[in-house]
Amino acid sequence: MAVTPLPLKSRGRIAVVSPAGPVGEDETRRGVEYFEGLGYNVDLLPHAMTTGDRPYLAASDAGRAEDLEIALTENKYDAVICTRGGYGSMRLLPFLNLQKIRKQVKRKPFVGFSDISVVQSVLWERCELITFSGPQLTRGFGGEDRGEGFGGVDAFSGQFFFDMLNGILWGKALPMPDGDELRVVRDGMNPLGRLLGGNLAVLAALCGTGWQPSFAGGIAVLEEIDEPLYRIDRMITQLAQAGLFKGARGILLGRFTQHVSGERVEHDEQVAEIVMDAVPDIPVVTGAPYGHVGPTWTLPIGADATLDLKQRTLTVEKEQ
Repeated sequence: MAVTPLPLKSRGRIAVVSPAGPVGEDETRRGVEYFEGLGYNVDLLPHAMTTGDRPYLAASDAGRAEDLEIALTENKYDAVICTRGGYGSMRLLPFLNLQKIRKQVKRKPFVGFSDISVVQSVLWERCELITFSGPQLTRGFGGEDRGEGFGGVDAFSGQFFFDMLNGILWGKALPMPDGDELRVVRDGMNPLGRLLGGNLAVLAALCGTGWQPSFAGGIAVLEEIDEPLYRIDRMITQLAQAGLFKGARGILLGRFTQHVSGERVEHDEQVAEIVMDAVPDIPVVTGAPYGHVGPTWTLPIGADATLDLKQRTLTVEKEQ
């Protein structure tokens, strides 16, 4: 039975963890000040701002895993938010006590994105824990414009984040940013199933491992940034040939943005064609405001959802 997070507690205590890459003091301070300004208490767990033996990791694999276990299982925390993605989540998986997490996890929002898709996939597959894929503490609320799509959280994305975590959007067609719309590129019956997926590259990296996910019975949600089309094609082909789409009920494509010579290029239409070549028969929808570049949805990974192909809407269903 799915573990559905309780709504975000007003003025609650938020645990901050870094399961992947290291963070800087300035972006962390801005993120903490954002949430403290809204009345939340913010605790940086012991390895949230350290750097491991390798400069691209926030801490040792065991240390990052320990922080995550504490954040998910201790009663004093009302929510857990990751600082950033980057790289490293795959490395900590063998260090997670998933049996303990499954037995002791508390019903609280856990928010991560990008590389954190690895953790979210495993928490769903092994613990049936619904988590949220959306803006993070530093690469999100504490971000600044670096020309790479990390310029902080826009008004739509920020409001959506809190509306989703507060439970306001469950059972409703999700709002779209002005001027955006979902586009049905392969029609069929309305897909109903669990929202599964996240960042394309890290999900492809799980193929062939003991942590390989499956989209069976679900709606696969995918996004990517700064990958050329041939690499996206390779990763989609890898997922398809590894059998991840077998039994999937639909595919929902978010943003596939690449920065080329300082210019922002959107590959959404070409990616939809790649997906339809690789995965026959099931409905494919593109144009979801979900990705590294906002405005963006915050999506509950593992939650039941319905794609209405006629109305071109996504509804996250209320858990029983």
